[in-house]
Amino acid sequence: MEQQPITVLLIEDNPGDAQLVRRSLKKASMSQFIVTEVQRLSDALDKLGFTSFDIVLLDLELPDSFGADTFREMMHHYPDIPIILLTGNESNELGIQLVNEGAQDYLIKGTVGPQLMERAIQYAIQRKKIGSQLKHAMEIQRTAKEYVERVNNQLMSELQQARAVQGAILPKSLPTVPDLQLAAQFIPMEQIGGDLYDIVLLEDGKLAFLLVDVTGHGVAGALLSFMVSGLFKNFVHAIPYPGFLCAKLNSALYGSLPQSRYVSLFFGIYDTNNHKLTYASAGHPDVYVLCAKSEKIIPLSSTTRMLGIFSNQEMEFVEAEYQLKVGDKMVLCTDGILEAADLQRKPLSDIGVKAFLDQNRKLPIDELLNTLCQHALQHTQKQTFEDDVTLVGFEVTASSQSDSTERDQ
Repeated sequence: MEQQPITVLLIEDNPGDAQLVRRSLKKASMSQFIVTEVQRLSDALDKLGFTSFDIVLLDLELPDSFGADTFREMMHHYPDIPIILLTGNESNELGIQLVNEGAQDYLIKGTVGPQLMERAIQYAIQRKKIGSQLKHAMEIQRTAKEYVERVNNQLMSELQQARAVQGAILPKSLPTVPDLQLAAQFIPMEQIGGDLYDIVLLEDGKLAFLLVDVTGHGVAGALLSFMVSGLFKNFVHAIPYPGFLCAKLNSALYGSLPQSRYVSLFFGIYDTNNHKLTYASAGHPDVYVLCAKSEKIIPLSSTTRMLGIFSNQEMEFVEAEYQLKVGDKMVLCTDGILEAADLQRKPLSDIGVKAFLDQNRKLPIDELLNTLCQHALQHTQKQTFEDDVTLVGFEVTASSQSDSTERDQ
């Protein structure tokens, strides 16, 4: 490919010096130069306004401008064009100063031959091109960073709003129930999580409680947990039967959840009149009953499969009952506790949780949940959990003669 001529704007008021530059460029061996000559800075600025040049050769001592201000004026108006300074002063101080300010090079008049001048021009053009490309890349990087920061700020704002919504969905306080102490812990992995719990007082001295774990974390998991919470609140008063409500929830969820998303939950109805628990567990981890009399830990295992995966025709929604007694405690947790793993990836596990509960069964239920969370986090040897963590606890207390009689039996 034939090399294009290099267009040069020569700004020099001394005819002899201008002639020397022209001769040097004419003798260049590798490049062809087209030179346009002006004698004043103002004329150069006008010329650059309508004509494109590859490089400017700039004398610093002109009729209408002198010294460093000559270069600075040119750079102010045309910062993208490479500039080589022509100076009659053999001192390097000013040249070095202006190179630091953006000039590509400086040449001392009368000391530069054709080969050196050609090479200086070629290098100046290439350096300016590389510098412009770098500046453009940095501008793109800066713009991208600003965009990422703007999007991140927007996402953080939306997350905070979603967190506020989740906070509004979670019980603001636990209900006061005769002969029953309640406690709960909710620790989302991120600002917002896929775990959820709810406790609702029903008629006839009954208490409905729900613990939900949606696969996934963050906004996606939270949106699904919001959906389950809304369905629960809509159905629980009309259908206070755990198996039937699980069927309703599954019917609403099946076919509506994204791929690889599903819901595990424990839904129970506690009758304060007789301490009887009726429950359904859809693929949820075991619920632990700490029996006061026998000092055993009884697991309440899953009664049906996770929700949202199979149609109602493919599932059986089974209810179970358990008779609680005075002094019994019940601990519900999501798998964030069971799967809390140490640095060797060994989980706390069902065995570890039961061992901890057995050793600390005498603690009040709120302290028991709090210390279980601390124990699980210490097991991980980390500052935070790698999954959402939610616990709900109940303790049947004695406050009536009938309770005292029951405990003595």
